[in-house]
Amino acid sequence: MGARTRGRGRTALLAGLFLVAGPVGCGGRTETVAVVPPLSPVPIWCYATLAQTDCYGEPQPPGTGRLVGAYVIERR
Repeated sequence: MGARTRGRGRTALLAGLFLVAGPVGCGGRTETVAVVPPLSPVPIWCYATLAQTDCYGEPQPPGTGRLVGAYVIERR
């Protein structure tokens, strides 16, 4: 009988500590969550020039260079 009583005392002691200290990890802290704006599609037109390929946000007039490609990229 004595061994059973000691076990209950330990259980009661642990339960009391839990109630006084509270559950571990619940310190009332709040987490900050960053809200990221959605990506928006942006068209890009690229032209071959003498030195390199140049890209613009709008189509260039004829004679600017040879059109290499038109792309859509995602920007914030």
